[in-house]
Parts: sequence; C-alpha cells; structure tokens
Amino acid sequence: MHERPGGPGTAGPAVRDAEISCRDGERYVSLVMMKHDQVEQARERVLQRLPDLRHIVRGSLFQRTIRHRQGCPKCEGGDGHPMWILTVGYPGGRTRQLSLRAEQVPQVRAWLANYRRSKAALEKLCELNQRLLRPESRAPRSREGRA
Repeated sequence: MHERPGGPGTAGPAVRDAEISCRDGERYVSLVMMKHDQVEQARERVLQRLPDLRHIVRGSLFQRTIRHRQGCPKCEGGDGHPMWILTVGYPGGRTRQLSLRAEQVPQVRAWLANYRRSKAALEKLCELNQRLLRPESRAPRSREGRA
C-alpha cells in the first residue's frame, strides 16, 4: 500500500492507494487504484494545469543554413544565411515547412512546449476516464461473519 497526504493545504486524513505495477514493453507502468471521487479530483487538477489552447503549435523547430549559388559574398565565404524553420508532418508523409523570423522563435518554442504539455494532459485525462469506466471497488468484507 502507498500512503499520501490528503493534498496541499488540507488537514484531511491520508489517502491509501493500492499500487499495482505491470510491465509494458520496456517500461513498468504503475496503476494506482483510486476511488471515483479521487479520480474526479485528479481530472480537475489536470484540467486546471492545461495551457491556453490558443497558444499551441505542433511540429519541430530547427535551424538551417541557406546558401545562394552565385553572387552572394557571404555564401561565397562559406557562412550562408541561418534560418529558423518549423516543420509540421501530415499523414501520408507530407510535411509543411514554415520559415520564421528570429523574433518569432521564442514564441514558437513556448507554443511547442504548450503542445507537449497539452498532449500529456490529454493522455492523463484518458487514463483517468478509463478508471471511471471500471466499477468502483467495494470495501473488503469482514471475516468475522464467516464460519
């Protein structure tokens, strides 16, 4: 059994969870058995931590150097022109590449981080919702009444 306090700022009793671990490929997954009301509270905490979904973008950010074939002294010197690119993949192997200005890069990094956080939150919500689909376990029966 795993014990954890009632929560930040609460004076309530400690919550006891039954923890079960199972192997999923190369990693161990911990399934903590929770009561339905605890699942509801956990879902609310996940929802409260969601980033603003107006500020997300999916893709990969990288820097590429563009070199002109002729007439550019910078490229002839071997330096080239550094550019930031946002690449977004689509089904069927298609990609879209967007050239970014240097001042857009911090914003795009923040939006990519928001996307990763929101994706992780969606996965967590799905796991919690699966727990709600299971019947709530009843309290263990007392052994005193058995013969």
